[in-house]
Amino acid sequence: MNDATDIYNEAANKWSANKGVGSVILSEPLCNELCYNGALDKMVAKTPDLTSLIITETMEDRANINYYLDNTSEFKEIHKQLITDKKCLILTREYVERSPYKPSANSHKDVLITINVKKFRKIAEKYNGNYFKFKLLATNAIDSVADNAVLMYKYAPKVYEINYAHLINRSIHSP
Repeated sequence: MNDATDIYNEAANKWSANKGVGSVILSEPLCNELCYNGALDKMVAKTPDLTSLIITETMEDRANINYYLDNTSEFKEIHKQLITDKKCLILTREYVERSPYKPSANSHKDVLITINVKKFRKIAEKYNGNYFKFKLLATNAIDSVADNAVLMYKYAPKVYEINYAHLINRSIHSP
């Protein structure tokens, strides 16, 4: 393996092998966007009426995922319709934490994707149990909050991690 695409595919395959539940930690300069965008596209290709909740840490991450879904994705028309129909919600962590909404015991969505979320406790409390069939927690900055990692891994076990030292090692050993 000697390029970023191989790393993204390896992460996606490990997530898929774990029945679509897991945390993926990619060190910068790798971009989480290719990982979760690829997962979303593959899921929408199989299930065009996919219900999803995407939680971002920042408005910038929210804008980036919106831009991808509306303009770049191979399935942009499906994504636009899912967003319009409120089957795909893209919210910031702060909004989710402050929202009084609490899902009912019988409700569910197909997939949860979190992007660089730095505090996970309230998300795990609000969406516990089997609310989501699939969970992809993607981050570049797991080291910044150690207790966040413990909560994330309880909610969705770590299935793939590559840090900066591993990236350097791969680049040195690749042809």
